[in-house]
Amino acid sequence: MLSEWPLSDTYIWYVQFTCPSTANYKNLQFFCTLSSTPTYNGTLGVAIYSNSAGQPGAPNSLIASGTQTFTNADMDNRYVDILFSSAASLEANKLYWVAIAGDHNSGELIYSGFHNDYNGAYGIVRYQTSGFSGSFPPTAGIGTTGEYAYWFRIY
Repeated sequence: MLSEWPLSDTYIWYVQFTCPSTANYKNLQFFCTLSSTPTYNGTLGVAIYSNSAGQPGAPNSLIASGTQTFTNADMDNRYVDILFSSAASLEANKLYWVAIAGDHNSGELIYSGFHNDYNGAYGIVRYQTSGFSGSFPPTAGIGTTGEYAYWFRIY
């Protein structure tokens, strides 16, 4: 990660990925950077979406999601680990989309890191400007191509 960006309130940020192995994944982890609010109040969410066919495709149907609510939490330079409400059954070598989002109290900011050399024209990073209010929609909005290729880990 070379830079950081704020997870804007109610925005959903997607990154396409290839599943490493067939398994039931229960957790997703991402990183909050140093500019995050040190007394954060809000809800952060993570999700996995199927891929709609295409070159390179787009996020489609919700497979699994989870949220965590924070009260007066120090989010600076912190890994956030969120449990899915039910396991995501994923297949090896298949394309999926990871999603992260926040529903923040006024003035609260969460920043995450991204690799600033990514070119948004590739289309494997997307975002939608609304859709997360403590939960994810069952079908993703195709969204706008973005540049925030963020780090995450599923396990």
